[in-house]
Amino acid sequence: MAGVSGTLLKDRNLSYSINQGRVSQQGDIGSVSINYDGSYGSIGAGYSYEKDSNQFTYTASGGILAHRDGITFGQPLGSTSILVKAPGAKGVNIENYTGVKTDWRGYAIVPYATEYRANRVALNSNSFSNNLEISNNVENVVPIKGAISRATFNTSLGVRALITLTHNGKFVPYASRVIETESSARSMVADEGRVYLTGLPVKGTLHIDWDESDTGKCLATYDISEMDLTQPVIQFDLECK
Repeated sequence: MAGVSGTLLKDRNLSYSINQGRVSQQGDIGSVSINYDGSYGSIGAGYSYEKDSNQFTYTASGGILAHRDGITFGQPLGSTSILVKAPGAKGVNIENYTGVKTDWRGYAIVPYATEYRANRVALNSNSFSNNLEISNNVENVVPIKGAISRATFNTSLGVRALITLTHNGKFVPYASRVIETESSARSMVADEGRVYLTGLPVKGTLHIDWDESDTGKCLATYDISEMDLTQPVIQFDLECK
């Protein structure tokens, strides 16, 4: 007998096996199988043969979970599972779970969780989109037997921007506070009026203040809808008034 097996694709979620051999007084035998573990379930197929028979098999399995936020499809649930909730985090891989990633709403099912022990649920930061911010991408969940536990991640969707702020022809003072009025994205001004903000809407207004007086505050409206928003960080200048 001789055989080869392994995994393919970027996430190593396509497995295969090929075997070929010869049996005395029976002749050649062989088999080939393939299995794919995807976000919405698992599928597989196989073929085997020997002297007097041929066999073809196929499998398909998956799970459906109804919860207070809707319905989520995934791999077979097992007796205990974890529902991942990361609103807006589309297509994010769950570390150490082959083929498991969030759906278009940011939900995923982690199957076969370990009961009465801490299960580490981690979102793979390498699969984040440019406009996704998550304050903590790791949660530890301790489910009881037969439970569907929840791992919730606080997400923020929007543009990452490095903005140079000026006021009356000068850079805004160092350590000025900056808040986007609609999304509540906030940060502080660094050297030469530069401020880094995440989760910015495409259009909005920045409120900047550096002291409590009326002259120590200003507003700056912006519209970056015409810029290339596929860049990891958008850079532009603003004059606040």
